[in-house]
Amino acid sequence: MSENVKETKLSGKKEQGRFASSVLSGTQWMEAFCEFLKLRTGIIIQDHQLQNLSNSVSLACKQFGYLTAEDYLDAMKMSAAVLPELEFLISAVTVQESYFFRDQEQVNFLKDTWFPEIIERKQESGEKTLRIWSAGCSGGQEIYTIAILLNEIIHNINEWEIFLLGTDINTNVLSNAGFGRYLEWSLRSTPKYLVQKYFLHEGNDYVLNPEICKMVKFSYLNLAEENFSSVMKSIAAFDMIMCRNVFIYMDKVNIEKILKKFSGLLSPEGILLLGASDLIDGSTTDLKLHHRNNVFHYRKEHIAAIAPQRQFRPAKMKILQRKGKNKTVAPQKKAFTKQKPAPDKQHSIDQEVMELDKSGRWSEIPPLVDSYCALNGEKAFLVSMKAKALASLGDFNSAVTLCKRSIELDRTCKCSYYIMATVMNELGDIENTQNAFRKAIYLDHNFPEAHFQLGQTLMRLHKYKAGLKSLKNALELAEKMDPNDSMFLESELNYGQLVEILKDQIGFYENQCKKNEK
Repeated sequence: MSENVKETKLSGKKEQGRFASSVLSGTQWMEAFCEFLKLRTGIIIQDHQLQNLSNSVSLACKQFGYLTAEDYLDAMKMSAAVLPELEFLISAVTVQESYFFRDQEQVNFLKDTWFPEIIERKQESGEKTLRIWSAGCSGGQEIYTIAILLNEIIHNINEWEIFLLGTDINTNVLSNAGFGRYLEWSLRSTPKYLVQKYFLHEGNDYVLNPEICKMVKFSYLNLAEENFSSVMKSIAAFDMIMCRNVFIYMDKVNIEKILKKFSGLLSPEGILLLGASDLIDGSTTDLKLHHRNNVFHYRKEHIAAIAPQRQFRPAKMKILQRKGKNKTVAPQKKAFTKQKPAPDKQHSIDQEVMELDKSGRWSEIPPLVDSYCALNGEKAFLVSMKAKALASLGDFNSAVTLCKRSIELDRTCKCSYYIMATVMNELGDIENTQNAFRKAIYLDHNFPEAHFQLGQTLMRLHKYKAGLKSLKNALELAEKMDPNDSMFLESELNYGQLVEILKDQIGFYENQCKKNEK
């Protein structure tokens, strides 16, 4: 390495207009940053974006004080958290501009066709719930548009359980989205009567009605992470997922992975809406393209043979419950010639139910639990898992009843309180959500998942210090676990992955706290 390269500075007129700080060649550093962005975020840098990337890296080095591009890249690689340096780069290479009532044909399809149909269907069935997720929500304009539409269409909206979620990889836009403050340019496609009805004009800003803001939750989520669907499975199946103008930044391999995960998170009647520029091939998934009212959308194809109803055979094993924990006891030996199954094939009813839950086959859990309990008596864990399944299917009233029953059966079963908390959270009962998570922690203080969920709940209440404490407790406990061991009730997600998620969350909320202090 030459002395000239070692002594290169990013400051000064001499360095303006070029990237002179890296010890790598122009081709090498460009490839290194492109590969990093692809692995960490799924973002693919196209040829026409290379100059913008070069300028952005140079500017970032100046802003954050790195002497070389290698130093900048190494800092991002060494941290699992979402550093401001990474946020800056993501913002620089992606288009964050969005606006209310974007894509009028999709808006009309939702307003005039899909929303009226699903609302009528759910009212007739008594299931007044809607779950909608905007993946890659940017500044929140599109998911807030959904909130406004629902408020206009559903006249008895206070009787409904509406869950609207916006997620994005860019924590800067997420931080601003929660405030609901926008410039007039974001309202350029919004009907004037809706602007007057739902926005307050303050100086150069338009401030969204607080009641509409309360309808939406925002959270950091990286769609390129392998475990993101496991995180989202804690939420009941979605009636609609919107992911507009996200796939334009990704390659075919990542897109196919994400589509398969989206499919697993949709309800049986759920739809996926993409942007007009998101040209994809859904042939490798069970999502089928539909065209209606000039709008393309995707629905799941249902094949009955894929998920047959399964019946538990009680003669194979016996379940004993002691102090809230289920233990499988091998049956007594009998004289028969059939070869005994290998130990790794002997699954308990608990494992059977958890496998169904993991795969999203919630409708199969209630009959399986009922058939077992009819012969063997009720068990707290199984009753609580049935509650979780029904909540995932949208039947929250029955889920609450079953949660209470599981606690009656065994007040020392942490699982019962944990699932009760998740159901209460879905119902918006934050007080009982907190209480149930705290009881689960009281029963098992070394319960990282409960600390994690309690931290998330406290953050929703803007109790940042208490929430951070819970998240850090969760991180400390998760780091002591075998990183390859599956999490409680989330067998797709292991503790190593939870550690990475917690680091991201803690980094995000620490930045949020600093901003609030300012």
